Amino acid sequence: MRTLQQDFVNVWVLARDLEAIAAASDDPDIGALCAAIRANYGYPVDSVVIAPDLEVLGHLNVHEPGARDPETYLAFLQQTLGREPAPPAGAERRAVPTSVRVTPDEPAASVLDVVEQSARAKDAVKFFTIDATKFANRCRLEITVRVGSGAAAGTFELCAAAPGEPDAMTPVETLPRVAPGETAVLVHE
Repeated sequence: MRTLQQDFVNVWVLARDLEAIAAASDDPDIGALCAAIRANYGYPVDSVVIAPDLEVLGHLNVHEPGARDPETYLAFLQQTLGREPAPPAGAERRAVPTSVRVTPDEPAASVLDVVEQSARAKDAVKFFTIDATKFANRCRLEITVRVGSGAAAGTFELCAAAPGEPDAMTPVETLPRVAPGETAVLVHE
């Protein structure tokens, strides 16, 4: 709450009202602001952070994994301010994991991350390592990919070690394009 009060101007706007707000104003910035919100809105509730120059700095939909967690939300807000997330009170800073391990006792894991792409960085690439060695040769790996709303889209590849070359990774499954708001699954036996 302190971050929201100190660093943000907080406004609640119903998506259905955006067109009427834009139409009722003679200020072109109001129209641009409404268009930016509309372009980055995901049903039913989306937090959209917009800079004074009307650049969208980020958005987080209520349905994204961890979006209702206060630490995840604070990290999202601080990221839009260009600051590293502060550690929660009494705890060490938690980084977004880039490696997950699945085992027979814990066969599922999830990662919530934001891969940023802006006018300054045309392509953004992120790698995540999944260690499924505890399953030996009897594993079916299913990875669910969800792209947020807005103008985001992405290509996702699942790579595995090449036969006889454990350090050489080769694509085994590709999702050529996952569009905004879509969910897709990569599967590898």
